[in-house]
Amino acid sequence: MRVALLQLCSKELPADNTARALRLARTAAAADAEWLLFPENTIYIGESPAKFADTVNGSLLEPFRECAAELGVWITVGSFPERVGGSPKVHNTQVLIDPMGAIHATYRKIHLFDVTLPSGQTHAESERVLGGDEVVVTEMRTSSGVWRVGLTTCYDLRFPELYRRLVDDGAQIITAPSAFTFETGAAHWHPLVQARAIENQVFILAPNQCGKHGGTRHSFGNSCVVDPWGTQLARAMEGESIAYADLSRQYLAQVRSNLPSLSHRRIRLSGRL
Repeated sequence: MRVALLQLCSKELPADNTARALRLARTAAAADAEWLLFPENTIYIGESPAKFADTVNGSLLEPFRECAAELGVWITVGSFPERVGGSPKVHNTQVLIDPMGAIHATYRKIHLFDVTLPSGQTHAESERVLGGDEVVVTEMRTSSGVWRVGLTTCYDLRFPELYRRLVDDGAQIITAPSAFTFETGAAHWHPLVQARAIENQVFILAPNQCGKHGGTRHSFGNSCVVDPWGTQLARAMEGESIAYADLSRQYLAQVRSNLPSLSHRRIRLSGRL
């Protein structure tokens, strides 16, 4: 299965972000990509996500649903601000759209980015976002058969217990659409993506935001696909660009058979032998 990671520099105007994203989508589909993945905050990056919040079936996602149906591809919208009834906060919600344009799966980001970086820059995602509480694994029927896919977002990469839970639930591929800051990305992006792939023997698909979004916010880019052996199959160029990779079910099975570490585990999530 050919996948395409579409690296964006999203800003505060959803219509502009969507237009640029869909232009890249058509380029990727023309290159025979079957699954197109956008980064976290695909549709909006800014300090007031509630201003543009919408429902999963609302107008924000409609152009992506129409595009998936038109091109006959799977599309991952890395995240959009999902309205939460009765709350001024939003969910940071990842959406998987099938080739008919239907919503196939949703994941609401569990781990929220509340940190003060060494530079002194502060991020307080929980001031605007309500964390999710559901671990999501879904099945995708593709030209290469059925894949089991786990969904994660950005800061989740720092919590290996979530990834192990996804693998326990059968994940063979795990998505990690992100808006990693330049500071943390330069230090940790590639090691984290590679570690999650190696220890769980899965493909990690990690489309990332890039460039300056306004104010002091600056994303690292370097969108990448890492295979179950830890090899980087694809890496985005600078700026808004596309990285392609071909995923092999046979190779996944070979890695897990040759080095069956998942079956050698003695300590489970409970901490008990």
